Amino acid sequence: MLPDTIFEEAFERVLAMCIESGLVAGQTQAVDSAYIKANASLDSLEKKMPAEALQTHIKRLQEENTDDDDPPYF
Repeated sequence: MLPDTIFEEAFERVLAMCIESGLVAGQTQAVDSAYIKANASLDSLEKKMPAEALQTHIKRLQEENTDDDDPPYF
């Protein structure tokens, strides 16, 4: 297990990047978390294929979200 200082530093760096990008604002930030039981058995792994290629997915998202007044996100 890594020391708490590593996780705290990573959290602070990610939060700073979110603030710089305009994703979060304000003076107080809160994080909510819950313990979730995980099944990490290698025997339970299944190969999954995406429904569409990445570039096709991005193009479809761009088309769905294009507004004449707003620049594209990608």
